[in-house]
Amino acid sequence: MDVGWDDEPCGVVATLIDVLERGRLPHLDSLGLTTHVPDHDLASCLRAMSRVSGLSYNSTQFGPQAFEVLETHFGTLWTLQLKECFEVSESMIETVLESCPSLEELVYGLMSARPVQDGRLWVCLGLKKLNLEFYLERRAGVSAQSRAIFGRLGRLTRLESLVIGSDAPDHFQGLEFRLQSGLNQLDGFRRLATVDFGNAVQENLGIEDVEWMRTHLKGLSAVLGKCNTPVGLDEQTAQFWKMVRSCNNTNHTM
Repeated sequence: MDVGWDDEPCGVVATLIDVLERGRLPHLDSLGLTTHVPDHDLASCLRAMSRVSGLSYNSTQFGPQAFEVLETHFGTLWTLQLKECFEVSESMIETVLESCPSLEELVYGLMSARPVQDGRLWVCLGLKKLNLEFYLERRAGVSAQSRAIFGRLGRLTRLESLVIGSDAPDHFQGLEFRLQSGLNQLDGFRRLATVDFGNAVQENLGIEDVEWMRTHLKGLSAVLGKCNTPVGLDEQTAQFWKMVRSCNNTNHTM
């Protein structure tokens, strides 16, 4: 069940909460709400559901109250979308990754390396779609941060779609999709079809990086976003790179 409003959602949400609390939708386990629905209303919806497997709360005021209730459903949660939810903290997202073994889709947004470095191993090994726009603190050892992130990603061998790029805030930089950053830790990826750099600019890709993608990411069919084409690619690698870069009319080559 997906419900969304552009304006004045409160009355409709109140009705939905009442229906849920009366037990009139006993089999409802997936819910989609958009616009600025308050945190306490989102929590009430979740509290009234006996099981939550799919949740799309993009652009809502999802925050600590709703998250506390969501934690009781971590065992059954398989999809979670919290794009443009500005009350969601990075520690919440890290907790999801560490606590939801059935998770197959996670869509969030900007994510720094610190909670990844400080956190535990991710248990969501069945993830198929991941949208986390990582950024690194330049003054805190970019290499160690990059390798920590790729180390976590490397366990997610069922990934099919990966969005990792962002416009990094000041004094930060985006995650580079390069061997020297730890890209080789994705060696077990056989299903990865799409890598999206988002708004980030991958301008330092080397010949060895593209060759590695060709030989190790066997399922890769699309590389989206702004990135350079290394000079000196052999014919086979050049054809591969042209193919994965031509799969989207909006991609950019530097």
